Amino acid sequence: MAVKGDEVKAAQPAIHGAARGPYTSCMKRISLFRHAEAIDGPPGMADIDRPLTARGRQDAAAIGAVIARRAPLPDAVLCSPSIRTRETLDCAHLPGERETIFNPAIYLAPAKQILAAIKALPDSRTHILVIGHNPGFHDLALKLAEPTTSDANALKRVTKKFPKGALASFEFDAPVWRDIERNAGRLTGFTRPKDLRRR
Repeated sequence: MAVKGDEVKAAQPAIHGAARGPYTSCMKRISLFRHAEAIDGPPGMADIDRPLTARGRQDAAAIGAVIARRAPLPDAVLCSPSIRTRETLDCAHLPGERETIFNPAIYLAPAKQILAAIKALPDSRTHILVIGHNPGFHDLALKLAEPTTSDANALKRVTKKFPKGALASFEFDAPVWRDIERNAGRLTGFTRPKDLRRR
C-alpha cells in the first residue's frame, strides 16, 4: 500500500529484530546504501511499490558482500518502507542479526529529514546502515563529508553522483547520535555497483 505526503510524516516506524544492547563505543558510523535499480512500473503502480530489476538484485547482493567483508558490521538498519529499499536489504544477504527499523519518514525524504531520523536512534547502536533514496542521499552525503579528513578519491566520486545501489561509509567522533553534524564525518569509502562489475 502506498504511503504518501502527510501519511509518511505521521506514520510510526516499524521495528523488527534484536533487542537493544549496551552502549559500548564513542565512535558512530553511518553507511548510506541507496536502493538498487528498480523497474519504472506499469501505469497505475505507486512509486513506493516499484520492485528491483534483475540487475538491481544482483547489484544489491554485490554491495551486501562488500558490507559483510568490513568491520564492524552494522548493528542496526534504518530503511525506507518502499518495496525497492526492502528488496535491496533482502538481496544484500547481510550476515548476523540486527534491529531493522522501517521508517516512513525517510521515504523520498530530504537530507535534513533523513539526518533527523538518524539522530533519533538509540545510542546503543554504533553503526547504522541507512537504505533510502535520492536526491536526499546525495545531498546528505555531501553535507556530512568533511573534505580535509575524508578519502579524497571517494569524495571526488560521490560529489559527481550517488548512483543506484551505491554505498557511502562515514565515521564520526561522536558518542551520541544527536552530536552528528554537518561536515563532521570522515568519508572512508564510496562503492558503486559498476566498480564491482569491472572486476
